[in-house]
Parts: sequence; structure tokens; C-alpha cells
Amino acid sequence: MAEILMVPIHLDALYLKKDRSVVETMADFSRLPYFDGKRDINPDVANLSEEILSQPFEDRGLQLQAGVHPHCALPDDLTRGFRPRNGSGNENERSISFPCVPNRWLITRTDGSGGRRQWVVDGESCVKAIREEIRTRE
Repeated sequence: MAEILMVPIHLDALYLKKDRSVVETMADFSRLPYFDGKRDINPDVANLSEEILSQPFEDRGLQLQAGVHPHCALPDDLTRGFRPRNGSGNENERSISFPCVPNRWLITRTDGSGGRRQWVVDGESCVKAIREEIRTRE
């Protein structure tokens, strides 16, 4: 039987009527090395914070396109890993486990007059789109 987890999450959104130049983020995690299931991505980059942190005063003038830019954060209980206890007592045999997180999102938009609109965002489709965007940048 599938487990269902319903988690209320606060969502902030920035609406831009036209493109806007902004300061880039402090870290670009897409620069870190990882394995996508088929090949190594960024294998020549060291897995160090200095590889992904932006250099002070070297802003590249990031352009945000017109539209809605959402931002949300998972509740703390879903972002903390834990080590399950096993019978061996050997610390090296215990790996860190993280709780499952939602992969489908029900978005409810309420306007000032009390009107509501709802839609569902499929997290798996978003991950596939992000991976494809990373591949096209390489």
C-alpha cells in the first residue's frame, strides 16, 4: 500500500511584469559533481564549497524572465537526516536516512476577493525538466 504524506508548505512568489536584472545566488549547486544514472556530471570539479560559491563583487548580472518565480522550503522535520539503529552497533554500517518528501504538489491560489484556483504540480516531471536543462547547458 502506498504511503500518503500531506504537508502544508508556505510558498512565496515573485511576480515580474518584465525581465529584471538581479544579483545571482550565493551558491550554484548544479556545478557540483554527481552521477545522473548514466554518466558523471562535472567530474572535473572538486566537491568543495569554494567550487560553487559566487565570488564577491563578481556578479554576472543574472536576468530573471518576466513571470512568476516561486520559492518554498520543506518543513524542518523533512530536511533532517537520521541514522536508524541496527543490531551490530557499528557506526560505519549505519547510513543516514531522510524522510520521504512529497513529489506532487497541490497549489491553491486565493485572490483578494476570495476566489480560488487550484492545480497540481508533478515533482517528477519537474526533476526531468531540470535534468534536461542541465544537459543542454553542458
